[in-house]
Amino acid sequence: MPKRHIVQCARTVGPGYGGSGPTFHLERAFQALGCGCERFSLADLGIFTQAMPEGTPLLALLRFWRDVLVFSTLGSLILWWRYRKRPPGTVVICQVDALFGDLFVVRALHKGFLANHPQRWLMLLRNPLHAFVLARDHIRFKGKVHKHFVALSKANKEQIIQLYQVDPERITVIPNGVDLRRFRACPVARGEVRGALSIPAADLVAIFVGHEFERKGLRIVLEALRMLASQGTRLWLLIAGRDSPDPLRADFADLAPTVRFLGNLPDLERYYAASDLFVMPAAYDISPLVGPEALACGLPLLMTDVGGVRDYLEDGSNGLLIGPDPGDLAEKLTRLAHDPVLLASLSARARPSVADRDWPVVAGRFLELLDRLDL
Repeated sequence: MPKRHIVQCARTVGPGYGGSGPTFHLERAFQALGCGCERFSLADLGIFTQAMPEGTPLLALLRFWRDVLVFSTLGSLILWWRYRKRPPGTVVICQVDALFGDLFVVRALHKGFLANHPQRWLMLLRNPLHAFVLARDHIRFKGKVHKHFVALSKANKEQIIQLYQVDPERITVIPNGVDLRRFRACPVARGEVRGALSIPAADLVAIFVGHEFERKGLRIVLEALRMLASQGTRLWLLIAGRDSPDPLRADFADLAPTVRFLGNLPDLERYYAASDLFVMPAAYDISPLVGPEALACGLPLLMTDVGGVRDYLEDGSNGLLIGPDPGDLAEKLTRLAHDPVLLASLSARARPSVADRDWPVVAGRFLELLDRLDL
């Protein structure tokens, strides 16, 4: 059989989140396993953008929707034209948007997102592009666009079946990976970051990572911290993400001494290393990459039961499931703050729980799937 050549399709490719980061890490892992690799991205259409477009919130949103619309339409046509006739052993893996490819990795389910949004009808009325994405995904899942789908978790697979009645035999679960060499405990970084932020070495530190503060539940975290402060329990919070901190900073000015808004962090692993636990009470997410990253750094997770979280968070073993409300989160944070034995036990089981998620292992599972499908 000819050497396998893998074409990955994503709006952008590079270290990060969304479809960009996993595509980048899979590419490196495929290459290490002897595969030829090729990219198809917005750059092929003459659009040079970022995984998370920058600028004012409105401008960033307009650029994001432009990228989705162009890659879904023009990108699909050019991708089809370029690879409609391809030599044996060449496989197209579509990570986002485009309506072409042998495999489609389901990194977002817009129908599921809207179903969980309290203002979904208003969103549909205000922005017709939501309807466009729903129509595009209907074609994707109801038609014969792709030979097979890759879901990121068992819950993700069940939601695809529920929303679009896809044959379960056409869906294989392969989770997101994590770079175990980058994300790990690092005492040196822990000391350096805490020193730079003036955080005492013995104090308890939580970290929140997410680019959409409201959807990822940052307000809930801050309300829980306010409850802890009223009880005399001090907990520091590091916040990494692109969203503007101004509204929350104003609403929770009383927490300013122990809350650090850090913006987007290219060296996020150093801030994981400086923390003691990870917290994210998201309202909706398919399979947050940040969870396995935090576990790889030895951090217990406090996360809501959304998307594929249960695939890596074992309640009471490497973290605690939380409800989407400040009271429950405050109770569990208080428990960990006053029970160092429990915290140490959860921490000790964190990294081993993601040992099978290294990117080369995940890439190997993709290759096994391609063998099984005879692609």
